[in-house]
Amino acid sequence: MRKNETAAVLERGGVLLLLVLFVLALCGAAAVGLTVYRSVIERTERNFTARTALSYLVNQTRRADRAALAELDGVPALRLTEEIDGVVYDTYLYCTDGALRELFCERGLKLPAASGLAVLALDRLTVRQEDDVLALTVEKDGETAHTAVYPLSLEEGAR
Repeated sequence: MRKNETAAVLERGGVLLLLVLFVLALCGAAAVGLTVYRSVIERTERNFTARTALSYLVNQTRRADRAALAELDGVPALRLTEEIDGVVYDTYLYCTDGALRELFCERGLKLPAASGLAVLALDRLTVRQEDDVLALTVEKDGETAHTAVYPLSLEEGAR
């Protein structure tokens, strides 16, 4: 009977060992999956922010009467101009202090760049004029996105 008891104990021990190894493998797979999931979510978030910023900039540029490269308090900006009830207004879009900012004001007002409303967290905005096209580049946490937009009208900026 001793051999049967020993064999039963070894059999139960083997099954228990396999069960423990299976649970450890599941925990390891879950840990790896969680790491991959976090990485994908972080990258998706950065990409979403960059694409959202570009979409915002393109739509603002398309609705404006005129666009120009400008500076606001020494910060490079995209100046969009529109006339409302005979009054000319400028919208400055620029990146400072880790945010894409918008400043809407009547033409001629000298407001500081800090007056702008933070629209999105963004590291960098670059706007270049190439013929009749504005090339827009945004950067957020190492993710870079580019696009180009044809504004209704381009004017010479106050660079």
